[in-house]
Amino acid sequence: MQHNSVWLTPQYGSSYSSSLWVCKEILKVRDLAAFFLKVELGNGKNDLFWYDRWSSMGNLLTLLGPKVFIDLGIGETSTLRDFFLTHRRRRHRYPILNRVEYEIDQAKARYQPNAEDSYLWRVKENDYKRSFNTRTTRDLVRNSSPKVPWTKGIWFTHHCPKFGFIAWLALLDRLSTGDRTHHWNANLSTVCVLCNHQLETCCHLFFSCPYSKQYTIYGLWREGNERRHRGNSKPTSKLVKDIDKGIINQFSAIHLQGDSRYEEGLQLWFASRPKT
Repeated sequence: MQHNSVWLTPQYGSSYSSSLWVCKEILKVRDLAAFFLKVELGNGKNDLFWYDRWSSMGNLLTLLGPKVFIDLGIGETSTLRDFFLTHRRRRHRYPILNRVEYEIDQAKARYQPNAEDSYLWRVKENDYKRSFNTRTTRDLVRNSSPKVPWTKGIWFTHHCPKFGFIAWLALLDRLSTGDRTHHWNANLSTVCVLCNHQLETCCHLFFSCPYSKQYTIYGLWREGNERRHRGNSKPTSKLVKDIDKGIINQFSAIHLQGDSRYEEGLQLWFASRPKT
């Protein structure tokens, strides 16, 4: 990193930047990270005047642009400590520069020459904490949507991730069924790989296809992929047995965790199976 700072290092496409993959990935999200970081001023030794969020105005370089280096007489690599030791307040023609001078006075009042700087991480719109939180960060960067009514039917306690993921894609109609893959490649077959008769759509695969009366969503999708990509197919009896075993194993795993809420579900499953 140039000058030991992620802010002063040229973008990853520059010939001056590091060739290390990790460095390039960090630089890709640098601007996003700036939104979350805030400085709690100590001695200002490691805080860059133009890049770090030390004032209520945020990142000053983004706000004012590089031409203001000359207007304020502050170099691009200046730290807050260096700046406090040399700067004398001036009046400027432009109101926004006078606002910067005001912010500087406020920062000088917080300046603690014997204390280390601290970095805070945004957890809410105007709330910062000393620790990083994955969940709150995710909530701030993603586009939130209203909760759908089928959420608890997919992402419930003890759900099996691979089952939930396929069911989630099916509900959104995002599985690579024949009707969708045909738009990507017109040479691909659109016929259902399970029954070999109808157009393969989500609705057909899980509700109309003869196989859908016997299998779970995940079991159907896995069997379809085996036939489509590997040319392998299982007898009906073997597929039913595998699904039955998977369901029972999931119920058993929940029971071993001490959760008795699904005992009736296991009993219902056994009662629904054909007697052999």
